[in-house]
Amino acid sequence: MKKSLLSGTLFPAIILVTSVSFFSSCDLFSIFDNLPSRNLIISSTVELAAETVSSSGGTITVAAPGSSIDGMEIVIPQGSYASETDFNISTSEITNHSFGKYFIPATPLITIENGGNYAEKAMEITIPLNIPEGHIPIGFFYDKISGKLRGIPFKDYSSSSITLLTRHFMSDTELYSGVEKDNSKSTLLDDNSAANIVICHIDQEELENKSVVTSGFQPGVDDWEFPNWCSYTSPGGICYGMSITAIWYYHKRQYRGGKALYHQFDTYNSSEIPKEMWQDNPLGYRFASVIQEESNFTNFVSLMEQQFQNPKKVFYNFIYLLLVTNEPQVVCIRDGETDLAHAMIVYKANMSEGRLFIADPNFPNNREPLYGVEVERTIEFTNGAFKPYETGAWAGAPSTSMEQIAYFGESDFIDWIKIGEQFGKFSDESVGNDKFPAYTIKTLVDKEYKAIEDGFTSPGDTLQCVVDCPGAELSVSAYGMKLIGFTVFRDDKEIYSSSNGIDPDESSPKYLLLEPGVNNLGFFIYGRKKFIENNVEVEKPLYIDYKLIKINNSALSILPNPLQAKPGQEIILTASSVSKLPEDCKYIWSFGDGTPQASVTSDSTVLHTFAAEGKYQVKVELYHPTSNQKIDEATALATISNSSETVSLGSISLRIMPEASSSGEVKVQHQSNKLIVSKTSGTITHTAEISWLTPPSGNFQAVDGGLLMKQTFNFNFSKSSSTASASFAGCEILINGISPTDSWYNDWQQTNENTMGFYAESVQKNLAATAGISTAVTSIEMPVSITFGNGGGPDSEMDGVIEFIGVIRNFWSAGDNIPFVISYTYKD
Repeated sequence: MKKSLLSGTLFPAIILVTSVSFFSSCDLFSIFDNLPSRNLIISSTVELAAETVSSSGGTITVAAPGSSIDGMEIVIPQGSYASETDFNISTSEITNHSFGKYFIPATPLITIENGGNYAEKAMEITIPLNIPEGHIPIGFFYDKISGKLRGIPFKDYSSSSITLLTRHFMSDTELYSGVEKDNSKSTLLDDNSAANIVICHIDQEELENKSVVTSGFQPGVDDWEFPNWCSYTSPGGICYGMSITAIWYYHKRQYRGGKALYHQFDTYNSSEIPKEMWQDNPLGYRFASVIQEESNFTNFVSLMEQQFQNPKKVFYNFIYLLLVTNEPQVVCIRDGETDLAHAMIVYKANMSEGRLFIADPNFPNNREPLYGVEVERTIEFTNGAFKPYETGAWAGAPSTSMEQIAYFGESDFIDWIKIGEQFGKFSDESVGNDKFPAYTIKTLVDKEYKAIEDGFTSPGDTLQCVVDCPGAELSVSAYGMKLIGFTVFRDDKEIYSSSNGIDPDESSPKYLLLEPGVNNLGFFIYGRKKFIENNVEVEKPLYIDYKLIKINNSALSILPNPLQAKPGQEIILTASSVSKLPEDCKYIWSFGDGTPQASVTSDSTVLHTFAAEGKYQVKVELYHPTSNQKIDEATALATISNSSETVSLGSISLRIMPEASSSGEVKVQHQSNKLIVSKTSGTITHTAEISWLTPPSGNFQAVDGGLLMKQTFNFNFSKSSSTASASFAGCEILINGISPTDSWYNDWQQTNENTMGFYAESVQKNLAATAGISTAVTSIEMPVSITFGNGGGPDSEMDGVIEFIGVIRNFWSAGDNIPFVISYTYKD
């Protein structure tokens, strides 16, 4: 048997420390580093009992004739502890206190020490009393370091005894030391690791003369701002998780300082209508959900049976608790017919009117969630009984009359240390990751669904989004994924919703329309579950997460790219986007040649002159006009060479940019319907010909309220050597980009279009090395789609230039590459 930590310890009657200053922003342990509180002055400690209880449980009885707690019992149910546990019980006479005239001790300070930790089951402590008839007893935990009192739930009481219920024998200081460990904890904290219990009493008539008693807790300040809509981990509601975490945070704020809970951790605040953007506090919602799931709330409600049968005792208990502690309390209510239970917070009481004032998680800030109607919510006590309180098990549930009311306590049933641990996960944004199913938000990019991360740049004005959740209980299987529902908000406005990520006909995802520039989108993720509610199997959407993602709608590029020019030649660079950008954007250009950056506002073009031959990396950064937030950036290669050439063939032109390392002379010319690139080294010339098979043609057509042009560009590519007997060395042609010029955007803006898109797949063709031949030919087919949506008409004129960006690789030999741009001028 281990020795009691309290044995022989003396607490002097005079201790120099002020007791009322612990409601501060300083650290709890730094305030009470070495000295206990003077709120309760006690004499020397007397040890009365020391027993060991096995995992089978048992009853500890104090046999101490002459002691006021002779006959006290602690009943430890079987399975409460996994192994043998030592219990030590001692008392200390209370010689003075500073809790006021309503704190009248009926017992000495009773210390129970068993090494800490929560039992799996609630234990009963029955303590003898000798108080006058008509007096009301109440049990408190007392913390020697902070000087605080905290109520303990009762099973029943009379003038001769009181039975309390708890799962632990620890002090507040020890419970909070599990939240934020402090190396400065003194040996006094070790002594204070036990539970210190005192029973007080008050004359019922004196209590009835009180009018309003209150705590510092306020709805709309200290409660959560989101309603109790249930969650994926707790489909029956998270009322207890919301209530107990709100009280836990309220006490933590008193200890540590900080801002009030209401709307502290969300993004978009609506204090008047709780339904508005209630989803955007994922850490808070998950925090409350995890605590609800870990609390075993329903099972512990069954311990309240005797309280449910004694409404007068419960009502007076709340009045007395508020009067002495000035702190909020947890109330448990239940429908006696269905056993449907609900948890709330009592923050104020009016004895003369018989009312307990309630902060109900179903009605944050005392407001109806859907319409924001404000109603002060109370439980009424009249003629010795409670009137039924009307509420649902969760915010959207049918209202139920709950007539059974009980005081549930705070740290007595839910593991207070686990709340602190989960709040640590709250702080590092991992809370609930081990409870809620993992998911990935994806969008279609190049015919493949890819994950969207914060800062994602969209390739167009629209997204085809899905949410893939492999661990979902219910989902839609499509595209090799398990899809669940989601809703998208832009700022605080809903812009898109899908119950499973695809259209009602289950054919394909719907389009999410983006605005120009930066889109701050909130994705509310929910899954569906089947569960039993009121003896009926139901299915409903349940909260999983809310994720804020910044999506850039610009797909910024630099035109021309690749850039070809000669030294000393002034060129125009244009920052081009597939989307309409906000007006007055700022562009910051870097040219890679050692010259200063250029900052331009409200103009996407800039003039620059490269002084010397070489290759330069040009970069442009795009910034939002009001927030100065970076929207996107783009780079381009500038090849500055005296040998650069451009030739045109009607509506088609070809620019080449010889690599700086290339040797020999490169020429570009046109013959008939061909564009020809040739390079001579020594006596051998290699030639590439690009000829159109079918000239592109066609006009824009009205489709689905917009304009669409689909055309296929077909051309031949051949390479030959002037030495017929030479083996063909092989090469490849790659067209990996397509970009529109500004003329498209001018027409697009004039027709007041909302969307614009260009689409073409990259094409790569290999001409394999072959012995004994001098010429190889391949054909290239590139379908191109250009769309203008939500406006315009078939008579709209849409003119512009399409630029195909590519490279001829290994033109002469391995590593000898010739970048090029083919420009096609389209006129509708």
